[in-house]
Amino acid sequence: MLVVCSEARAHIAMMQCVGWTTGMCILPMVFWVVRDWTWLILLTTLPYGIFALFPKYMIESPRWLANRRRYKDSAKQLNRIAKINRKDVEITEKLLVQMLPSTSEEKVYGFASLFSSWRLAKNASLLVTSWSICCIVYLSIILNISRMGGNPFVNFLWQSFIELPASVIGQKMGDVIGRRYTNVIAFLLAAFGCVPVIFMVKNTELDIYATGFTVFVKFAITINFFAVNLQSMETYPTCLRQTGISISAIIANSFGVLGPYIVYLGTNFDARYPFMIMGSLLVFGAISALFLPETLHEKLPETLQEAQAFGANQPFWFYPRAPKNEKHRDDESNSSTTTKTDDASEKLNQPQFQP
Repeated sequence: MLVVCSEARAHIAMMQCVGWTTGMCILPMVFWVVRDWTWLILLTTLPYGIFALFPKYMIESPRWLANRRRYKDSAKQLNRIAKINRKDVEITEKLLVQMLPSTSEEKVYGFASLFSSWRLAKNASLLVTSWSICCIVYLSIILNISRMGGNPFVNFLWQSFIELPASVIGQKMGDVIGRRYTNVIAFLLAAFGCVPVIFMVKNTELDIYATGFTVFVKFAITINFFAVNLQSMETYPTCLRQTGISISAIIANSFGVLGPYIVYLGTNFDARYPFMIMGSLLVFGAISALFLPETLHEKLPETLQEAQAFGANQPFWFYPRAPKNEKHRDDESNSSTTTKTDDASEKLNQPQFQP
């Protein structure tokens, strides 16, 4: 995410979701065949070893390294990226020092830095709220499969498969109307999807319709997961991005343990209770998401100071628009790509920029 242009951020996030969805679709079929937890754990854990076979693609963020003033390591990673992409350029430590003349390293105090200003603390709290609601609803729907009509393995498959179009639609919405409105609309759609289930879930003759609306809720909450994940990556500053996302995920999964208890209410008391609770949480999530800053077409905050001011100039009903000169810049860039490459190569090959 840190090594792609702003126009490709949503696409990269969507591809990550596609990988997750593929695994979720395979999982119930594997368990249906093996019917044993030991084999299931082995078959879902061992594939992680595949990543050890491709170490050259597992790189550290050059942006983060440069932000930490580790120019030599940053140049090394940039040269690896250029080599993989077959670009004939060479980045040196001296060139990076010239491009980023500031030599002072910003002090970051880990988790506490997320609350170093009102705006950053507000954004972090709202992101954690969105993550938590997504996690509670997502896990509750998955766990509730066991009491829905039909084959639980097939139900799990359908609920997982619906995430694929949800990720694609989430990317399109995020690139057109923005991340914030995508998040809000998806929360509201999921909440509305819970309403008919409340009236159908106790009628066994309407099981197929209740299952259909439940899948729709899963569809909408997947869009939420896509949007809030993208917002988190684009709202937290480079020096705190990993910390912020990790803390959000930890807190969200901590609240996710409420999922079994929500399902328990439906199993042992009233089948409507889980959808009443999820609907209420989703409405609250939509309201919370309205107060997050829009990140579409915005420059990623690099420093803590930039993150503390991020979104300060956006009105409440802000609608993202591409910069007016974006098309002009693209045309200009396409027409001068060869010239720029030659100039860059010539500059980088000068003796003063050699390692």
